[in-house]
Amino acid sequence: MDQTDFRSGVQYQRGLACMDMHDYAAAAAHFSKAIFLFPGQPQLYMHRGEAYLKALDINSAVTNFKKAIQLIRDEEVSAVMREKLTSLLDCQGCLAFTSGQFVKALQCFTDALPHNPDSTILIFHRGVAQYKLGLYPEATADFQKCSSDVLLRPFPVLGLALSALRMNSLKESKAHIEKVATDVNVSVQNVQAVFQQNCDRRQARGRALIAEQKFEEAGRIFDELIETNPDDAEAYRLRSCCLSGLGMYSAAVQDLFESISKSGGGPTMTAGMAQLSETLVIIAEDLTRNGDHVQALEYFTEAIKWGEGVVSLYVKRGQCYEKLQRQEPAMADYQHALTLDPNHEEAKMKLGMVYDRRGVALYNLGKPVEAAAEFTKAVDACAGVPLFHFHRAQCQILDPSTRPEGVRDLQRCLELGTTDREILRAAHTYCPRGPAGAESAA
Repeated sequence: MDQTDFRSGVQYQRGLACMDMHDYAAAAAHFSKAIFLFPGQPQLYMHRGEAYLKALDINSAVTNFKKAIQLIRDEEVSAVMREKLTSLLDCQGCLAFTSGQFVKALQCFTDALPHNPDSTILIFHRGVAQYKLGLYPEATADFQKCSSDVLLRPFPVLGLALSALRMNSLKESKAHIEKVATDVNVSVQNVQAVFQQNCDRRQARGRALIAEQKFEEAGRIFDELIETNPDDAEAYRLRSCCLSGLGMYSAAVQDLFESISKSGGGPTMTAGMAQLSETLVIIAEDLTRNGDHVQALEYFTEAIKWGEGVVSLYVKRGQCYEKLQRQEPAMADYQHALTLDPNHEEAKMKLGMVYDRRGVALYNLGKPVEAAAEFTKAVDACAGVPLFHFHRAQCQILDPSTRPEGVRDLQRCLELGTTDREILRAAHTYCPRGPAGAESAA
């Protein structure tokens, strides 16, 4: 049968008539009969496709348009049909996407692209479908292809940012966001919020790992956060916790200096300063154990700079001064500690012991009066130590005019419950009525 006679055929004419009457199902049926008679005519498939499309049978319309394209020999007509098919497949994909059918949507966009491979909107749509299906490398490739299309901006770039987040690349994600940060678009703001939430979740995970003492794993998280945002003061502070946990105190100190310098005040600076002071003390104490008291003193002094109101820091530095045989600055530190906390027992004891040693040295030089003055200072600093009272008593008993005061000091030693045999023997000798405790010791 002559294929050019299809236009005069009854079925074809009836199909056109039904289209005019909006009876699309009947029109499709007539075009199907005509196709049976003239299977090689692309126009018949085009018409039947239009009928199916009008009847909202999109799948059948797509099938007919594809068949028509295969049969068309005229390039101009073919281009028109390809454009129509592309739009139809894109529409079908979008409908599937909005109903949550991401696999079907991806198939539609993929089917459409061979007919219009340069369509950036199709490439973008396919990228979005791939992103939804977790195909992040493939989505990234598609977003990259259409990212330069100014008509689509900023959406492909935001797609790149979100895909990078999904692939755990915070730095790359931030770089993409910064490209469109100045765009006035609510989607940009939404992606920025998603990015920040992702960073916050990672920081929270890092904190949890620190609590579990998994310092290496936590450190890797904060490495990435700092690489992404070199001005993140809190990330530096938290990474210093990891470094300290791993015994890398010098590196921890460097991170804390970074944290403080970048914090601009507020809770992060306060926490960083306290943590820096504590870390410097750890280093100083380690140096003290190794006998390097000069270097330890420098670290204690730096620790006080960052934790000025912490009483224990002055006590620790005072002890360091004593190791270096520098009694005057040691006493000054103990005294300053007591101005901060008058009831600090260790500071009172340390100060009393310095005075006591000074008194012993004077006593051994044959200067009991001067020695007694130092022992009095020791007693004033820490009145609850029997040894300080005993040493003062030894000086006072030598002079008959001050012997009563010496006896009172020995009695005070007994009241404080001393068990020192030397003190008890002295009390037995000088105290009236021979205290039972002294008699038993003698």
